[in-house]
Amino acid sequence: MNGHLILTYFSRNTRHINLVEVDTSGSVVRRYRSSLSENSFVDVAHSYDRIIITEPLGGTELLDSEFNLLGTCCLPQDANVTLGLSNWLIHLHYNRERNEIARFLHAVGTQSGMLTTFRLVEE
Repeated sequence: MNGHLILTYFSRNTRHINLVEVDTSGSVVRRYRSSLSENSFVDVAHSYDRIIITEPLGGTELLDSEFNLLGTCCLPQDANVTLGLSNWLIHLHYNRERNEIARFLHAVGTQSGMLTTFRLVEE
């Protein structure tokens, strides 16, 4: 990403993820405000310096290196919505080599769990 620094933070007012790109002189080059919550994960995706923002229980946003939104999607909703977040442990991982998101949900105090994988493909 051309030697610039990308900072990720969330606003306490909006509870959303924000990205800011800063150049080597400290000037802000661009900003992006995600529609996803502060619980989201941000990572570099693919060899084209794309950025992926993934919410453990919800959606995913894919950005290009200039913070243009390339696409959004939602991972399938699970039974955890009716049980509430406090009853679940959530593990989320993005694999750059496979270009894939894996999410594991485990119901606390039970033997129940669910694995969801989602692969990003180019069309």
